[in-house]
Amino acid sequence: MAQQKEQGSKIPTGALESLQKARAIARKDPAIAATVLWNIAKDIAQQDLSAVEPVLRDLLGCLQRMEEDPALCGSKSSPAAWSTRKILKTMLECRLALARALYVKSHSRVESAEQYTLAVCRYLGISESCVEYPNNERNPSAVSRKALANVSAIPRKFGRQEDVVQAIDAMDEAASALLASSMEKKAGEDDALAWRGIGFYFIMHAFALDKGVDEAAYNAVEKLLLAFEFLGMSYFGNECAMLIIEHHMGRPGAQADVASAVVGSLLDNDLVRAKRLLDALNSTAFKQPWSQYMAEFVARRAMLDNLWIYQDAWDAWTSVSLALQKSDINVFMILNDGLDCILSPYKWCYSPACLDSPDQPEL
Repeated sequence: MAQQKEQGSKIPTGALESLQKARAIARKDPAIAATVLWNIAKDIAQQDLSAVEPVLRDLLGCLQRMEEDPALCGSKSSPAAWSTRKILKTMLECRLALARALYVKSHSRVESAEQYTLAVCRYLGISESCVEYPNNERNPSAVSRKALANVSAIPRKFGRQEDVVQAIDAMDEAASALLASSMEKKAGEDDALAWRGIGFYFIMHAFALDKGVDEAAYNAVEKLLLAFEFLGMSYFGNECAMLIIEHHMGRPGAQADVASAVVGSLLDNDLVRAKRLLDALNSTAFKQPWSQYMAEFVARRAMLDNLWIYQDAWDAWTSVSLALQKSDINVFMILNDGLDCILSPYKWCYSPACLDSPDQPEL
């Protein structure tokens, strides 16, 4: 393990001396060396994250040697002993720290993404191709199904809740970091690393569902909604809304998310997607008067029932919206603004006061 003088010069003298001693025994006794290196890495990271990279790489080398040869993990009675679980958890934390350090040091999105990918996939026990799949497929429904299949095949049982939480937090950080770097670079829908971040969120959703952590699963879907909007693919929000209908309608805010997806589809004149969402919602116990009204609205538009749309749609909505304002103001505002945008030209053109006006515009 060669010393790197440029980075080493940023390390405090006391820590540097301990680092040199740890490196000297790393090959013979990686258990003790790893303990010392991990403590040094945590101290340095608090002062200068960019200087911690070589220490983390040394630590990873020790952890990998112990993973490959359990005889090197130290005596069970020793305070420096390493269990399989401890090695796995420390490797995750080490790679996450390395990913942060690489981005801070050189703004290398690719190197940082590689470490995030290794961190999460090795901790879960899945192939790195699982988070590459979204970039190749770019179909949220297919990606979601693939994520569920990948999670069901994870060999590790995750018997302790703290390990489940650590895995979810790692996936959330990896996804957020990759999408944030894409935003910083003003990348678009063809950015492969942004799609990898999306892949992390789909895996996070499937994993959290599998482990019964509904709040984290719903959080992943909401972040997917934001990610697709950022990438200029807000129409994929419909697929996220379908996940919400299938798994999360009991969550606060779920009705608003679905309502927003329905309105977005209507504003894009995509009646097929709007109908699909409403049919799914209205087939559940969570159907509402607003969703039944919107289903009729979509059906009338599909049939080109212009007379109903021009003359009755707004009055019918007013009747439904009175109760909605009291029960869920967010859903009311989303739908009311959307319908106002869609119907406002027709409300003006076909109101009784305007029917006889010589200035009414042509449609």
